[in-house]
Amino acid sequence: MSKLTFDFNDNKCELEISRVGQEHCLPRKLHEKRKARKYSLHCIFYGYGTLIKNGKEISLTKGNMFLLYENEEHEYFPDPMAPWAYYWIDFIGEGVENVLAACGFSREKPYIYLGDNANNIYNLFRSLAEEYDGSSLNSLSCMGYTLLLFQNLIQYCNQYEKRFTVKSARFKVFRDILIFINNNYRMNFTLDEIAEKMNVTKKQLITMFNDFADMTPVNYVNRFRISTACVILSESSVGIKAVSQMVGIEDEAYFTRMFTKWKGMSPREYQKAQVCEDPYQWLKEKNLDFC
Repeated sequence: MSKLTFDFNDNKCELEISRVGQEHCLPRKLHEKRKARKYSLHCIFYGYGTLIKNGKEISLTKGNMFLLYENEEHEYFPDPMAPWAYYWIDFIGEGVENVLAACGFSREKPYIYLGDNANNIYNLFRSLAEEYDGSSLNSLSCMGYTLLLFQNLIQYCNQYEKRFTVKSARFKVFRDILIFINNNYRMNFTLDEIAEKMNVTKKQLITMFNDFADMTPVNYVNRFRISTACVILSESSVGIKAVSQMVGIEDEAYFTRMFTKWKGMSPREYQKAQVCEDPYQWLKEKNLDFC
C-alpha cells in the first residue's frame, strides 16, 4: 500500500495501511499478549471480550472500538460464552496520534463507544475490508475509506464534547462514574468500593445518581445488566444461567426475577420472542448513553 500524506491541525501526517480484516473469534481462542509493532484499530460488531491495559481489565462489547498502540504491550481475549467479532485495520505513520486523539483515543483510555454512529462506522469498515487486497490497485479507495472513518470518528467525538461542555464539573464526575460502571458491570463492586475508586464519598455517589439518573446506583447497575442480557438473549441461544453469569449475577433465580420485573417477561420468553427493541433506550432518554 502507498503512503497517504495529509495535514491535520497544522501538523503533517503520514499514514500507511498494513493489513485489514475481520475475525469471528472462537470461544477458546488463546489470550493474545503481544507488543504491537503497528497501530491496530478494532471495531467490535458482535459479542463480548476483554482488553487488559496497564493491569486493568476492561470489558468491551458491540459498539466499542479499541486501539492497540504502537510499541506497547497489550492483552485481549474473547468472552468464552459470547466471543466477540470485529473488524480491524493495522497501520503505521507519523503524526497519526494527533488524529487518533481527535477521535477520542488515548494511551490511558484506548477505547471508545460509538453510540448512534455505530452503523456508519460498521459500513465503512465493511467497505474497507471488502476493498483491501494488499495491492496498489485498490490503494486509493482503501485510503479514502480510512479518511472517512477518521472523519466520522472525529465528528462524533466533537459532538460528544460539545454535548457536555455546558454541564457542570459535578456532572463530568458522574459521567466518569457511569463509564467505569458500564465497563465493569460484571464485577460485584460494593458502593463503598466504587466510591473509593472514583474518589467520591458514598453519600456523594448516591446523591449524584438521584440527581442525574433519578435512581439509586444499585438500580442503575442492575438495569444496565438486564439491558446487556437482552442483547445476548436476542443474538444467541445461550442458556439463561450462562447469560446471568455473563452479566455478573451468579444467582439465576434472582436474575430471572429482576429481568421479569424490568422487561415484563422472563428471560426465556424474551429469547423466544426475539423482541425488536433497543435495550439501552432508557439510557438515551436520560442522555446517559456513555461508554
